[in-house]
Amino acid sequence: MTPTLPSIGDRESAQLEFKSIRIVDDAGRALSTIGREVVAMLNTTGGRIWIGVEEENEVAVRISGTTLTKINDLRSRLANYIVDSIEPRALDEVSMQAVPAADGTHLLCCAVGNGKNTPYCLRQGAAMLFVRRFEARVVPMQREELFAMVKAATSIHDDHRARMIERRNHIDRERSPTQDPWLWMRSATHTRDATAFGRRYFEGAGRADLSRLLDEPERLGNRLHGWIIRREMNETIETSQGRRSLTSRHRQVSFFENGSIELRVDAPLFLLDQGRHPVDPKELNPWALAEWTVSFMRLTRELYLGLAEVPETVLVDFCLFRATGTWLRPQSPGRAGHIKPGRARNFDDESFRLSRPYEFSMRELADGPDACARRLLLPLYESFGFDETELPPEFDRATGRFRIQA
Repeated sequence: MTPTLPSIGDRESAQLEFKSIRIVDDAGRALSTIGREVVAMLNTTGGRIWIGVEEENEVAVRISGTTLTKINDLRSRLANYIVDSIEPRALDEVSMQAVPAADGTHLLCCAVGNGKNTPYCLRQGAAMLFVRRFEARVVPMQREELFAMVKAATSIHDDHRARMIERRNHIDRERSPTQDPWLWMRSATHTRDATAFGRRYFEGAGRADLSRLLDEPERLGNRLHGWIIRREMNETIETSQGRRSLTSRHRQVSFFENGSIELRVDAPLFLLDQGRHPVDPKELNPWALAEWTVSFMRLTRELYLGLAEVPETVLVDFCLFRATGTWLRPQSPGRAGHIKPGRARNFDDESFRLSRPYEFSMRELADGPDACARRLLLPLYESFGFDETELPPEFDRATGRFRIQA
């Protein structure tokens, strides 16, 4: 819905800011100035920023737009600036829209929601700017305000992360003492109704929907072979916490009533085939690592989007247990950079674990599950001494999408 243009005489407030259209002609100043206003509103109660409204003493005196081309150009540059410069990311809380004026020109309306992950900051080089709105002004945040915000946010988010890390440690302890490496992933979310996921997918038509996604992974762009191979869904079982769960026949993927999803992959499914490649017995297959991670994130996206209450954020953990002595080469098998002598790297620690579970907004996951998977894989590659240029080139750098091998 197109927002209503401000009226002459409207006054700026904590939730309303006017900017002259002349700011469009100074690209650098426009980005930093509007970015600062966005952060201030995120840290307060949200609001709207209008580019194309002249003000005097905080009162609108004239509507003065510009061409749609200039507005769209500013919107594109501002969107990139917000993604790159505001932390934590606020993709779901900020939207921009070109709005036509009566004279045929256009204004830009930047709508800012009430930030869900406060405090937000604007990165300016090495500096981090924390600001908020006070009536119509942008003011620096005091240390006490920052501390209070961090304490409130941390108590919620860290509680979810702590439970996931506890689960990670429990899984590692309960696994049989094999020396072979194994891959583990878990996605989890928080909704007001802790059993909504179970009601949606454990019963009736929802259970059939879940079975079809696993029986026909091509629905998500995944492969039938090399992904979650299963022929039947085990009966619902009670977990040690008294919660219901569903487990696939080969225990590669499990679903929990509270919305958590787990993936466990044994070594033969992500090591290079010794019969086809003259490699070390513990050399990791870059294609398989990427395919399992991408496929899991695509499944996670589909299941969470199917809930009546779609979660705002998703936590994802990613571990490679018993990784001592594993090897990894850059790029993909058959590529010159992969087979070049001296390119294989050895992993010396006992296991690879993310420093803490990653948090993705549902918008990030909905728009690009493959790009989210790429972000999860990058720390693993970095632990082997590689950088992002040495991830499998099947990841399209422009779109983030992974081209799964036929």
